[in-house]
Amino acid sequence: MKNGTHTDIDWMMAKDENVDFYEVEVSTDGNTFAVMEETNSERVNSPRQYELVDMPPMEEIIIA
Repeated sequence: MKNGTHTDIDWMMAKDENVDFYEVEVSTDGNTFAVMEETNSERVNSPRQYELVDMPPMEEIIIA
């Protein structure tokens, strides 16, 4: 979600015990993507929320 000078990105996972990390990719055209951030997994068997901030935000952002 765009929030003035930055974009807040968050997601919830029911469990991620078998996941090492998440890659958040961005694109301005929906065809070519680049890794914006790599976030390590908490590797838990319960719900977990992840958050990151994109500063400054892209004008048009597509998250994969």
